Amino acid sequence: DGPRDSIASLLRHYAVSEERMVVTEMLPQETHLVHKRQADVFLDTLTYNAHSTAVELLWSGVAVVSVAGRSMAGRVAASVLLAHTAEVTLARNAMDMEHLALRLLTSPHTLKRVKLHLERKREMKGLLFDYPAWTRSYEA
Repeated sequence: DGPRDSIASLLRHYAVSEERMVVTEMLPQETHLVHKRQADVFLDTLTYNAHSTAVELLWSGVAVVSVAGRSMAGRVAASVLLAHTAEVTLARNAMDMEHLALRLLTSPHTLKRVKLHLERKREMKGLLFDYPAWTRSYEA
């Protein structure tokens, strides 16, 4: 039993269709963002968070569910979520992360609201995606 089987078992336990789980192999650069858009929710790892993957997923409109860890590597996705004002998907702990993920996976209304928020923030070029402002800030 690998991670895919464990997650599939958990999905079945909570009556979430296994077909909603997307696992891909390495993809060419030009197509990987397109494939990410197929997902509704990304469940982050606890010890070593998503880094650039979290940014790409938010850009693609995918809800990233994460929790801030103890080490720098475990807090990156939390920082990304806060920079994108997507703290609605930032959990307080592992149990809260599980509850949040289940709420998103079992409530189409909640998921739609979160995804619309992410889309609006991307279009507004908030802190995370306003590259000219980020560059000016960095250079100052």
